[in-house]
Amino acid sequence: MNYFALIPLFVATAALAETQCIREDGKEVVLFDYEVSHCVDRMVPPDPTVTWKLALSDENYGCWLSDGLFVHVTLDNRAQTTYPAYVVEPISVCKNFNDQRLNAAWEYEIEVGCENFSIDSKIAEGACRKALALAERYGENDPRLLRSVESLSVQTTDLLEKGGLINRAIEIRRNHFPSDFAGMMINMTSIATLRRDQGDAEAYEALYLEAIEFGRRHLGDDHIEVAANTLILGATYFNRGKFREAEEQLLLGLARSEKHKAPYWAFARGMARSCARMLADIYQKQQKPEDEARYREIAHRITEELRPPESKVFDDLKDPS
Repeated sequence: MNYFALIPLFVATAALAETQCIREDGKEVVLFDYEVSHCVDRMVPPDPTVTWKLALSDENYGCWLSDGLFVHVTLDNRAQTTYPAYVVEPISVCKNFNDQRLNAAWEYEIEVGCENFSIDSKIAEGACRKALALAERYGENDPRLLRSVESLSVQTTDLLEKGGLINRAIEIRRNHFPSDFAGMMINMTSIATLRRDQGDAEAYEALYLEAIEFGRRHLGDDHIEVAANTLILGATYFNRGKFREAEEQLLLGLARSEKHKAPYWAFARGMARSCARMLADIYQKQQKPEDEARYREIAHRITEELRPPESKVFDDLKDPS
């Protein structure tokens, strides 16, 4: 049985201590610094006064705790074992476990929990923290650390922490991935969005314009990220009633979106439809019926393009002719 599948049921937010290990007869027991609310009943009787943490040896899941003098470990394939505390060593000395197990744990946390927007946000945030704790050992020149930092910046609701994480991602990207212009653009728009969430709409708009200009300069006017963020800025202006600025950005967003083919065709067509709909609403407010009708027709045409073929066949069957 793969007990990595059980980890999310027991693991709470990771503490910030280093994962360690115990070497014994050619085997290794990894002591993760993740508190677990309880261990599996058949391994350890539940005791609310005792704090257990996650242990792993090969494929065998378990728990451990320390009383200062001794470390008590229980695994699903054997009874509780007690070790003197001095046998606990840094994770770096454990060669058998090495990256394979830690990387499997990181992949699980980042993909199944952290980046899963269909689960509870608190669970996802906890998984992000675990993924980041595991990724710290890789160093700042490893993309797994950057991905963990950015993913936690998306999930955390603490705006101060969010800002620190985004700034850290920017520094990592500048120092180690300077040619990742699309990633840098995303970080810049994240900073802009943070300013908006902090109540500074003017700073948000200025920073968003700066991010779009950065993207145009390094990625080109018609890059999908440039097109998407042009639409977002236009929608922001629209929602604030700044229709002249919104019209300018939405016309640009529509033109950029319509140039995309595969693999972004459907996504780009959806953006173009959004641009057309908002432009029609602007022209309606400005009492420009011809322009309004033109962009509503564009939006309708794109909607038809995006309809799956089977729904069109169904419409033909309903037609009496």
